[in-house]
Amino acid sequence: DSEGTDISTMDSSMHGWPASGLPLAPPLKVFDGALLPKKTSRDGYLLKQGGYKANKGWKRRWVVFSGTSLSYYNNSTSQVSKRIIPVRCMVSIETDVKDTDKNSFKFKVITSLKDRVFLFS
Repeated sequence: DSEGTDISTMDSSMHGWPASGLPLAPPLKVFDGALLPKKTSRDGYLLKQGGYKANKGWKRRWVVFSGTSLSYYNNSTSQVSKRIIPVRCMVSIETDVKDTDKNSFKFKVITSLKDRVFLFS
């Protein structure tokens, strides 16, 4: 049906798994034999520190993580991104909180893009 089938309600003869009596992991929806995709993108406002070597102030940016890249925009209605950072260029993501910081949610995205490091909060 168009709503899919909740596989946690299938008996063992329907899916070929042993009838262990244990509950299955969270229900997955099946649609025409394929699993419906989970939402893989996340978006919202973050503060981004500007300037080369993070030498400028913090600006509010709309950030979208698609699963394959992180893009940021001036705001949530902007059609053109300020920058796109492909996941394959991300070397690491680290917290960047110092003892003197009031904000305990700072992190930096270290990339292979000309030694670019992006700071977000």
